[in-house]
Amino acid sequence: MTESYAERLASASPLASAAFALGATVTDADQARANMADLRARADVTAVRTDGEDDFDAPHLADPFAPMTLCDRRKARDLDETRAARVADFCPSCVDHARDRATSREAALAAAEKDGANPPEPARPPITNPAVHRFDCTAEAYDASQGDGIHDGDLLVIPGEGIVAILTDAWPVALTTRNGELHKLTGPAHEIEDGRYAASVEKAMAQAAACGVDLDPLHQPQPFKKGERIVCTDGGTRTVASLMRSGPHTWVETEEGSAWRADRCELVDTSRVDEAKCAARTSAAVLRGPQAPTGEEHAMAVRDLGDALRYLAQADPAALAELHAEGNQRIALEVPRLSVVPGDILHAHGARLTVLDTGISAAPAPQFWARVYGVDKGDRHATYRAPWTLGMSVESAAWDIVAVERIAPALPC
Repeated sequence: MTESYAERLASASPLASAAFALGATVTDADQARANMADLRARADVTAVRTDGEDDFDAPHLADPFAPMTLCDRRKARDLDETRAARVADFCPSCVDHARDRATSREAALAAAEKDGANPPEPARPPITNPAVHRFDCTAEAYDASQGDGIHDGDLLVIPGEGIVAILTDAWPVALTTRNGELHKLTGPAHEIEDGRYAASVEKAMAQAAACGVDLDPLHQPQPFKKGERIVCTDGGTRTVASLMRSGPHTWVETEEGSAWRADRCELVDTSRVDEAKCAARTSAAVLRGPQAPTGEEHAMAVRDLGDALRYLAQADPAALAELHAEGNQRIALEVPRLSVVPGDILHAHGARLTVLDTGISAAPAPQFWARVYGVDKGDRHATYRAPWTLGMSVESAAWDIVAVERIAPALPC
């Protein structure tokens, strides 16, 4: 190893050796000060003093506007950059925190730059017209799927084995319970890439039906979507929050916190909300007119108003609430109990009861029910302090006449 001139000079005499060592110490201190200045910049911290310390104590590091140091001591004053630049040794705990922060900031910056350099691939368009290819066995179907004649999303049908599959990229996956030589999916096919293969799954259902088999329940399209309104088996209408699978059945979890078998629920048609609002106003105008209708005209107006309000309660409770919020007057009516609708004030049990919801339960025998709540404190004292349910068989409710106060929304100006 070749020695430098300074090292050869230092080895010539003790005095020269001492001078060389002093120079090396000065150089090391300068490098330490430079390293600390670089660390302060990388971690975005400043040099500070804490209470009770003098210039002989190691300074601390802190965020520029924080009252505490990185080692959780109260900051007394900042050191100007000139003084800070002359310091080589800082609080070891503060230095460790600053190094961790600098490393974290630099890693985050590098990740952001990498993401910017490699933006996510754009979503691929959905499959629109998948072709159907038939084979004698799954081995033949698999081999054919690796060629150029079958495209992404196309169907592979093997009638002899009762198997229907689709090609996802280069992977032939069976959607039926049996799969033979083909692959299986662990998640619903209709959810891949936000529904890219929805058309393929729909056509696969038809092909499976033609073969006399069903798709694996995992791949059967969901019967309801989040936010849709459904009538449950108890006759109540609720909003879909999510769907889950448990055993052979799909269950609907509602925003109201209950769960119901999906195959026993019915979707509410919400396409006629505006029509129902108009019908409610028109019927109410007839009942509120200067010449009160009688006979069949009165009965028809009452029936149409009730049907419109009942539909709004099922399809769009917010729209019904808007009608109530308009401050519309109420009209006194006598109707069969079966015709009571949400929003009515029912006269029963010596009290005035606000009808919160109504429905007809299917088991064990059809029964009309209404969930009610006293209008004021006196009504609640006379009945129950919390909402409660009253019920009656459908046959009896059809002829049992009750008094109600029903909103009569005015026509728009």
